[in-house]
Amino acid sequence: MNQMKQLVRGFALFGRSSQSSLQDQTEKELQEYLKQMPKYKKIRDKMKHFQKDDGIPIYLKGGAMDKISLSLILMGTIGLFGYAQYWMIKEKLIGSVWYCESHQDDE
Repeated sequence: MNQMKQLVRGFALFGRSSQSSLQDQTEKELQEYLKQMPKYKKIRDKMKHFQKDDGIPIYLKGGAMDKISLSLILMGTIGLFGYAQYWMIKEKLIGSVWYCESHQDDE
């Protein structure tokens, strides 16, 4: 049984070593090909910009549109939360609108 396990491990290690060398070779070829592409350079520059550690949160590094969208999301969240609180307080003070409407016929 141990011999069988060793045999399987040996085949697994051999397969991994041959795959890794092939992957390294194709990865190098891919890197050289991509360096010639102009859009690849733009993407690399953008990646460097977003990975730079300058104290700005990642969700604001996109510029003015990121700031505007974040502000709108925060205002919408706070506004809807306030509306929900208002609705719950109103229901508690006045009573349920549906309850009052359904019992008006009984009086």
